[in-house]
Amino acid sequence: MKIRKATKLDLEKIIKIWIIEFRKTPWNERWTKEKVKKTISNYSGKIYVAVIDENIVGFVLVTEGYYVDGKIVSLEELVVAKSYQGHGIGSALLKHIEKIYKKKQFAKIFLNTIKTAKAYKFYKKKGYGDSKYNANMEKKLK
Repeated sequence: MKIRKATKLDLEKIIKIWIIEFRKTPWNERWTKEKVKKTISNYSGKIYVAVIDENIVGFVLVTEGYYVDGKIVSLEELVVAKSYQGHGIGSALLKHIEKIYKKKQFAKIFLNTIKTAKAYKFYKKKGYGDSKYNANMEKKLK
C-alpha cells in the first residue's frame, strides 16, 4: 500500500467511496456526486489517498488551523472502502497524518465522529479521547 497526496485524477474514486460509505449506518447520509464534488471543491485542506495496486481504497481529508493550544490539524474525514476495512488501511492513513503533523510541530489533531460508530472505538483504540474544548452542536435553519 502507498499513501500519497490526492490529485484531480483521484476525484471520481474518492467520490464513489464517499457516497457508498456514508450511506451506511450510523451515518445514513444521502450524498450525491454533485454534493460531494461541491464539498471537495470548497475544501481548503489536504487530501491523502491510500492506494493498492493502483486502486484508491481510502482517503483522509485534513485542515490546518490554529487554536488555544497552538497549531492544530482537523481530521475532517477518514474513509476506507468496505472491502478494505479491517486490513490496517485506516490505521495507516491516521499514522501518516500523525507523522506529518508531528514533524511540523502541530500541537493536536481534532476530529468528530458519532459515539455509536465503529469509528469512535477505532479512534479510542488509537489514543484519541473526548475533547475538553469541543461538543458537536447543530441547528437547522429551515
